[in-house]
Amino acid sequence: MVELKWLFTVSPAETDEKGFLRAVGIQKALMQASNLHSDQLGCGWEAMRQNGVFWVISRIRFQFFRRPLAGERLEILTWPNPAGIAGVDRNYRVSDAKGYLVAEAMAKWSIVDVQEGKPVRAMDYPLVNPHLNYSLEQVWAVGFERFRDYSEAGDPFVDRRILAEDIDENGHVNNTRYIVFAEEAAKTVLGKSFPYLSFQISFLAPLFVGETVSMRVHREDGMVDVEGSVLRNGRRLRSFRCKMA
Repeated sequence: MVELKWLFTVSPAETDEKGFLRAVGIQKALMQASNLHSDQLGCGWEAMRQNGVFWVISRIRFQFFRRPLAGERLEILTWPNPAGIAGVDRNYRVSDAKGYLVAEAMAKWSIVDVQEGKPVRAMDYPLVNPHLNYSLEQVWAVGFERFRDYSEAGDPFVDRRILAEDIDENGHVNNTRYIVFAEEAAKTVLGKSFPYLSFQISFLAPLFVGETVSMRVHREDGMVDVEGSVLRNGRRLRSFRCKMA
């Protein structure tokens, strides 16, 4: 089975005011493990850029069984499924020093052309070796949960201007910043941090420096749904959608 085990320590900078690991912290760790594994498989960031493409997370879902604390040493086990048209589903299990499972996750990694900004068929891409012993096992057989549609009536909106420090090496907002935007919008509306154990986010349209993302915050049945949109060329585009529960 094609897999990687990687150790990391929870940084205080990636925790909330109570010292618990935040969604942005776990995503950064999962991305680091993914990047390291991709390097080993010959399709890492440098190799892909040399061929005019890059990997991007189009959606990610994770579930905490307990929220790790600052200073804890954790192990990530990650493995990709066979590539499909839209990308590669990568799975993650996170365990503590005693071997207890503390989190599980899945992410859809897609390939994007640098010049055109358009997705590339992952299953046909030459750097993605189709002959390796990929596992078909998935953390969740159903994959990613569907988002519900809500009426916007009565839902508050929080605006956030995109700053230079939000931008990554690909020229648009880094994926982890969307999570920060959603958490901050929820906190602004609720007056305090929302205590979630599960988090799912879909990245729908890139955001660029100087733009303003408008975030609708909907709370229902112990869940917070945040939908971000941006006005571009006279059109309102969804930029991301996430839910915390």
